[in-house]
Amino acid sequence: MKDLKSRFIELKDTDKYQRVASSHPIAWYVGLDGRNRYSLFAITKTQPKNISETKLMSVFVGERRDGNYGITFSLLEKRNLDLFAHFCEDMITYTKHITKAEVAADGICDRYIQWQKAFIKTEGKLLSYEQIKGLIGELCFLKMKMMPVYGPEKAVESWSGIEATDQDFACDGTWYEVKSTVSGSSAVKISSVEQLDVSTDGHLIVVKLDKTSEADTSKITLNSMVELVTESISSKICQDNLRNRLLAYGYYFDRAYDKFGFKFNGMAAYKVDSEFPCLRKKNMPASVQNAKYELSLAAIDTFKEE
Repeated sequence: MKDLKSRFIELKDTDKYQRVASSHPIAWYVGLDGRNRYSLFAITKTQPKNISETKLMSVFVGERRDGNYGITFSLLEKRNLDLFAHFCEDMITYTKHITKAEVAADGICDRYIQWQKAFIKTEGKLLSYEQIKGLIGELCFLKMKMMPVYGPEKAVESWSGIEATDQDFACDGTWYEVKSTVSGSSAVKISSVEQLDVSTDGHLIVVKLDKTSEADTSKITLNSMVELVTESISSKICQDNLRNRLLAYGYYFDRAYDKFGFKFNGMAAYKVDSEFPCLRKKNMPASVQNAKYELSLAAIDTFKEE
């Protein structure tokens, strides 16, 4: 499939569309809508539901004369073409395994809802430096520790991603909270009391990631870690599960992420039990609703695990 951004730029005629990937089970088209906006169009057998526009694109669903339905995604501002092209490529790729026409509309809607979450979270912008570093740390732990122990499917399912949970991973009665820091750092930041104040024993994972140059051949980037984890998964369902969690986090492939290179310098695990020195709700004044603090790594060295 030709690069969609290039195809969009080459478009000249308003309200005309070109078929994308003729072998695709869903009839996808790209073109310029009646208002001269870049658009992605799909034909489905059933009527799409629960689909609405965002600040980045409008969505129109209409019934066709042949009894089928058309879904049109139109970009509102051309300056966001890069993001829109990523969206279109992902929608087409994600739905290529749908073989039943009756579920095509649901598959398109489900994937679009995931993109809506990403749009709301990032407003079309890249993740911040700290978010990039934190996500790489979680992916390193997922690939190096969780997947070998629990298997890819269970490991990915245990990852909360950006969901409203206090710990990053929860599996088989235990949990793991992952923190990314630099080598030589004396402390890690805990963003809420609830992250370590848990009734069940768990683990604090500290991943050491040091900033390095683009020229460093041993560097890892957010894109390379996503690719590495994805390639380690053979199940299409599990790969889709991972992509959904990454998208909810606000990540979609963008070459700009390759500018942020890191060198992985190991990770350490600490057992968090009732004796672990951290803030606990029961010992805090009722007037304190939330707290952020830094935890000294030297002070918790006795809790380090092999």
